[in-house]
Amino acid sequence: MVYFGFFGDPWVSEIHQEKIARFWTLYLKGQGAKLGSFAGDLATVFNASVGSNLAEARDARYEINRAQSKIEMLRITRDIGVADWITRDVLPNIAQRPPSITVGPMKIGIRWQGNIDLDLYATPWSGAETLFFEHTRSPEGYYFKDHRSSPQREYEFIEFETLVDVWQVQAMVNFYEGNAPRDPSGEIRIEFDGKIFSGPFSFSASHGNKGRSGRSQGEFWTRIDVPAILKLSPNGRDAAFARPR
Repeated sequence: MVYFGFFGDPWVSEIHQEKIARFWTLYLKGQGAKLGSFAGDLATVFNASVGSNLAEARDARYEINRAQSKIEMLRITRDIGVADWITRDVLPNIAQRPPSITVGPMKIGIRWQGNIDLDLYATPWSGAETLFFEHTRSPEGYYFKDHRSSPQREYEFIEFETLVDVWQVQAMVNFYEGNAPRDPSGEIRIEFDGKIFSGPFSFSASHGNKGRSGRSQGEFWTRIDVPAILKLSPNGRDAAFARPR
């Protein structure tokens, strides 16, 4: 039995604390041990050592999902909370007209249903770092994923906190894992210029490819046409532009 006590409030959020408690519970279980306590109150820690049944309750609560084999970093922060623009099932005011600007901060999010794993990739301009599940932070922004928040809804988004040019942003979605009885699809949402824009995306593949790329993997990837989602006409693009600063 392991009795884990900590001092103060070392957690970024309640979710952070919950995930660390889950880790120690499952790690110790794998070693043939049990987590007898996990608390910031020393009295609780010592009381647990003389007969508490918290270990049994925690063991029953946490289980390893053997189907999840992909290693990825999930962002935890005090500031993110619930991203209302991407989590809402119905958007009350979807922008019907293009934005009034083409350079500014941007959020790109994807939503889908079903027991499949899709991944968003986005780059602010050619040559910049690409944000995705294995690279969650760059000088321009960050990647966030709510991993299977419910059986029928998932979402993830990338936020560019610095100014980006909508004509230079590159975005892709990969069908990473799972099987779909028919061509899987989802919804892309973009927050830009204080407005929310929405559009569909889909794949021709019926199963995931673990993120592999190359000429033979085209059916597992779909390119997001950011200007088209923003309802911008190709004729409105300047013939020459510089990287935003």
